[in-house]
Amino acid sequence: HVTIEDDGKGFDQAEVARRPGRPHWGLLGIAERAEILGGRAGIDSAPGAGTRVDVRIPLPPEVS
Repeated sequence: HVTIEDDGKGFDQAEVARRPGRPHWGLLGIAERAEILGGRAGIDSAPGAGTRVDVRIPLPPEVS
């Protein structure tokens, strides 16, 4: 489990999702890579409130 958080300017997630032709490849790439590894990624942001990226990837079973 990894959480990255800042106290920057943040962004309106709904507004960014509606923008045609301007995908956020970095954030999309984080989510895609987490899914490939069987995990998930969440992004929480709001204007003036910074951004938080939460990534959870399960550990593989131990090999004895």
